[in-house]
Amino acid sequence: MPLTIESFSPELTQSPLGGRLFHYTDNSGFLGIARTKTLWATDSQHLNDRSEYSYACNLVKDVAKSRFSQTSDNDTKCSLNWIIHMMENSVTPPTLSVISFSENNDQLSQWRAYGRDMGYAISFDFQALKEKTDTEKWLLVRCEYDANKQRQLIGKLIDLALKEPVKHMGSLWNNALSDTMYQGETNIRHFLQKFGLIFKNGKFSEEKEWRLISPPLRYDAMNFRLGRSGIIPYHEFELNHDEELHPIINWVIVGPQQEQKLASEVAGMVFTKYGIRHFPPPVNFIPPSMIQISSIPYRSW
Repeated sequence: MPLTIESFSPELTQSPLGGRLFHYTDNSGFLGIARTKTLWATDSQHLNDRSEYSYACNLVKDVAKSRFSQTSDNDTKCSLNWIIHMMENSVTPPTLSVISFSENNDQLSQWRAYGRDMGYAISFDFQALKEKTDTEKWLLVRCEYDANKQRQLIGKLIDLALKEPVKHMGSLWNNALSDTMYQGETNIRHFLQKFGLIFKNGKFSEEKEWRLISPPLRYDAMNFRLGRSGIIPYHEFELNHDEELHPIINWVIVGPQQEQKLASEVAGMVFTKYGIRHFPPPVNFIPPSMIQISSIPYRSW
């Protein structure tokens, strides 16, 4: 029976409190999502924090070394030594793409990082989004910030790997394109790739981040955009071909900016124009309940 991330660690895929996730973006991103009904998934090698993958590798190496010092079995030592060796020589992140969400709907650090001068937080219904991601074979998963829980998950992965004969360890590592882990074929690299994208330093726990992670994708299917540090590869994740995206997108929060009320009116017009969903016009300049205004007194202008 195949073992997936969901079955390996089900708590990482359970619905967040409130059943919503929020995607923070700037004006350009907001318009792009409305016009194309797609989200852009950034190639994992071009994420803001390039140390995430090495963080996971170092964690696997530390747990394996601890196990090595506690066992006297020669076969177990050999297998653990092989895992340690692979972690020390694993420097290239996987060919996966990532879209970030947060459980927080109005957070200062998110506005600073993603909203810039004029931002929006688009609210996604968790269950509707998960149904779409499951259909497309993408993984919607919560980031893990607790170092002890991270080590426990790595320990479970190593336990599965140690059930395999030493002579099979190379194939366990190199079979990297499978989306599942089968009994007798424990795909260490596959799970490490996912852990490398969802294990984060506890100092960032206030972000309450979730990630939508692609399966391995071909480079010739990539698109490209201009970023602050150069040209960034990305893949498009199509939300829906229907006329409206309701109930996947259900409301939007207008971030701190000079003309919030005016921006909220325009947000409703944009979503109505491009068929995301119909927002009723504001009454006496008060936006409908599906469009909210950030309460954070932050000024970047």
